[in-house]
Amino acid sequence: MSEQHVPARLLRPSAPDEPDYRDLLANVTAAIAASQREAARRSNALVVGLYARIGQLIVDRQRDERYGSQLIDRLSNDLSARFGGSGWSPRNLRYMRSFALSWRSEILQPRLQNLSWRHHQVLLDRVDEQRTRTWYAEQAIANRWSSRVLALHIAGALHERMGQAPSNFSATLPDLDGDLLGELTVDPHRLDFLALDRDASERVVETALVERITEFLTHLGRGYAYVGRQFRLTVGDTDFFLDLLFFNYVLNSFVVFELKTRRFTPGDAGQLGFYVVAIERELRGRQHGPTIGVLLVAGKDNVVVEYALASMATPMTVAAFTTAELPPDVRALLPAPDEIAGAIHDLPTV
Repeated sequence: MSEQHVPARLLRPSAPDEPDYRDLLANVTAAIAASQREAARRSNALVVGLYARIGQLIVDRQRDERYGSQLIDRLSNDLSARFGGSGWSPRNLRYMRSFALSWRSEILQPRLQNLSWRHHQVLLDRVDEQRTRTWYAEQAIANRWSSRVLALHIAGALHERMGQAPSNFSATLPDLDGDLLGELTVDPHRLDFLALDRDASERVVETALVERITEFLTHLGRGYAYVGRQFRLTVGDTDFFLDLLFFNYVLNSFVVFELKTRRFTPGDAGQLGFYVVAIERELRGRQHGPTIGVLLVAGKDNVVVEYALASMATPMTVAAFTTAELPPDVRALLPAPDEIAGAIHDLPTV
């Protein structure tokens, strides 16, 4: 058979070994994705740096009495005519000016360029006091909050709630990092995104939390991974079911959540302590840190809580939660169910 009569498919080089090719494709894909992320990061840093510089130039020019409030409108018209686009609107130029005035000596710090311009707009719009604004900026950078999550935490006054829940961590976790301690001891927990009736049962609250697990994980803080709902543990001849079980990879620890839609009683600490010990003995590996218990209750007396936790050898904290309705302008910030990336619906019990 002459070569011209050989089917084209027989003249092609043999296909590479499939596992080897899949590895190649995965590595190339990862390299492209990493490059795209780096390009986006650098682009964002350039934009924020540019806007910071423009804002400072506006501030400097407005110190001259010849330039009044009309300066920004005039500059907006000229920049829009020359460069086009919507980035030169009077509103955005005023954000640039406010940015320069807000951060002053921090204006060109590299860390601030880790936040998008939308993050900075949220901070300028919703936080008046500079110390508080700095705190939210640092938290957004450390936790990689989206601008929407940042707005929700500001609306819920997270800075006022962190570190407020009574715990026995100073005795049981003396080396716990201060920031992590604050995240674990938020009080009260704002669960407004569940939009539940105030009289909802524990199981209804638990189900709603699982159905909106992505938002709940964001609400909890850094490093949480969902393990299971109504997680079964067999102790002796008896089965016990934990409301919610998480693993925190920052703490390298299991975290047990129990829900009570009533006020705290000392017996609740004993029940949670039992669950924590059970996880310690049945699930915790040698490489893991101590298991932590978090009790969410509808109400509590902090003195009673402190007395109850004083006798507990396991790390525990007790916080109230609320599902009170947020104002309409704040609720508008909440993502719709179909917008929640990776939301887990109708999860089975474990």
